[in-house]
Amino acid sequence: MDYLKCHDFLIADLRVDEQRHLVFATQFQLNLLQNATRWFMDGTFKVRNKGT
Repeated sequence: MDYLKCHDFLIADLRVDEQRHLVFATQFQLNLLQNATRWFMDGTFKVRNKGT
């Protein structure tokens, strides 16, 4: 559970037009991605009402 000891868990807070993208990772996880031959992704979208 190295994420509990990570002080830099938020890697990026990006805005594209009206959309906001937060990227979370530990250095260990970034190293795994760097050495991986394939990446698989998923996402959560529209988790809040536009009025809130």
